[in-house]
This record gives sequence, structure tokens and C-alpha cells, in this order.
Amino acid sequence: TSLLAQEYRKGIPCIVVANKIDLDMKVTKKSFNFAAKRNLPFYFVSASEGTNVVKVFNEAISLGHQYQKNPDSDDFLAEIMDLLHEDDEEASAP
Repeated sequence: TSLLAQEYRKGIPCIVVANKIDLDMKVTKKSFNFAAKRNLPFYFVSASEGTNVVKVFNEAISLGHQYQKNPDSDDFLAEIMDLLHEDDEEASAP
């Protein structure tokens, strides 16, 4: 199966997060194939304890910034956004 986000925006960064590890730390010993099969970053977190929460947000910000600087060449939505941005610049020019 594919990720819905990546179906419509090829190459968009995605991260897989398993939350609530504070309830049962044994879950961190398990293997989860979903992320591995799709070559996605995978993190175990505990929002209540703060375990890896900042790390996940930093990774998401970093991946999003990289994607913004270098979008996939087939990203139709990025092309539309660029055109809209150009129109905004032309409209605000004196």
C-alpha cells in the first residue's frame, strides 16, 4: 500500500511515529515493517514523558525544509505554488 500524502505529492517527506512507549517499553523491541518497507524514518516516542518528541519535530522540520528547497521534479502542486508566488510578486511590484 502507498501513503496517501505521497500518492498526491511524490517525494513529500513522511515520518512514522509509535507513541505511548511509556505504557509498555517492550514494544520498542518489536519490529515494525511498515516504515522499513517504505524507507521511512521511524521513531518510538512518549508524549507524556517527552521521549524523542523534540527529536521527531526536529526531523520533521529538517525534512520539510529540505523538501521545500529541493521539491521533487514531478511535484505539480509545487509548480502551481511557484506560479502563484510569481503572480503575487508581480501584483505588488510598483
